[in-house]
Amino acid sequence: MNHTIRSIQSPALSFSLRRQATALRKRESSSEDFIRLSAYTLGMVCLFFFVVGLFFSWNIARKKATFAQQQLVHESLIREKAGLKARRDKLLAKPRLVALGAAQLDLHLPEKEQEHYLY
Repeated sequence: MNHTIRSIQSPALSFSLRRQATALRKRESSSEDFIRLSAYTLGMVCLFFFVVGLFFSWNIARKKATFAQQQLVHESLIREKAGLKARRDKLLAKPRLVALGAAQLDLHLPEKEQEHYLY
């Protein structure tokens, strides 16, 4: 006996298989879209952090240059202050004031016998 075996498929079953295959293909394309979208998002996030890092780097460098300039000004002001203090001390020295008073105003320090204490 020679029997041919033929599978019996209902039209509903073949429609169901076609639908599953189509859904599988859609899932594959959607996974490719998801991968593409994920790569794009990751690239944009990396680019964002790179730009933010550049901004902070530029800002820190600018602040550092300003600080260095202010440090130089501060040091020069300290040196100028020390020079002015030395000059003031020299101008306010007692021997100079006595000599200046004697020369310009004819003022002299009193002698011992000229001093009188009142009690």
